Formats: sequence, structure tokens, C-alpha cells
Amino acid sequence: MAALLAAGAAASLGGCVDLPKVTPFTSGPVDSRSSVANEVAEAARSPGPYPHFSEIPPAPKDVRPGEAWRSAVINTWALKRATEREAANLSFTLANTEAWAQTERARIPPKEMTPPPAGSTEATEAYAQSQRERATPPPAPH
Repeated sequence: MAALLAAGAAASLGGCVDLPKVTPFTSGPVDSRSSVANEVAEAARSPGPYPHFSEIPPAPKDVRPGEAWRSAVINTWALKRATEREAANLSFTLANTEAWAQTERARIPPKEMTPPPAGSTEATEAYAQSQRERATPPPAPH
């Protein structure tokens, strides 16, 4: 009895499936609102000549062989694992960030800790302007 009910349920649900829409071997309907609907319909009616096997181009000569691809993939995965190991060893944490910042600041040499002198912006801008005035513009494109 249960088998009969299961078969009946499967048969009734099977009617909900539209096989032409499910299978990839049939073409679907063309949306008539599309701006290329006429061209698509025409191409579906007359697809044109099919190529011959003699028209297949020769294999390119500048493609690396399979073993070279394999080696490149293995090397890339090894680099990924090394990067992950390095990242796991980083001491960065989102907790106690001020202690981490103090440790990192202590690593900065003292001479690099001093702020730039007053007026350095003007000196930098003056130097940049002098370099712009000295510069030779590139030639005009042909």
C-alpha cells in the first residue's frame, strides 16, 4: 500500500515538471520583448554551416605542458601555506591594543619619532614647484 502511495505521489508531482525547460538539449522560448528577438529566432531557424574537423586549428606551441601547470599549482599552494603559517605567528590581537601599540612604538628608532619641523610643508611645496618648473614636458602623441 505504501509503495502504491509513493508511486502515486511521484506521478502527480512529475506532472509539475516541464521537461523542455529542464533539459539543456532543447532551446527555450525567445522573449518577444527583447530587442534582438527577431535575430535570435532567425538564428535558431537557420544556424548556418557547421565547421569541419579539418578546420580545427593546430595546438598552440607556446602553452606550457601539463607538468609545468602541476608544478606551478603545487608552488602556489606551498606559498599559500607558508603565508598562512606566517600570519598565524603574528602577535596582533584585537584585545589590549594599547599594550600592542606601545610595544610597536618602542621598536621605532628615536630619531624617527620626532615630528617634522615647522615650515617643512612650505619647503616641500617649494621644492616640488622648482622641480615642476625644471621638468621637460613629454612629447605630444603622434
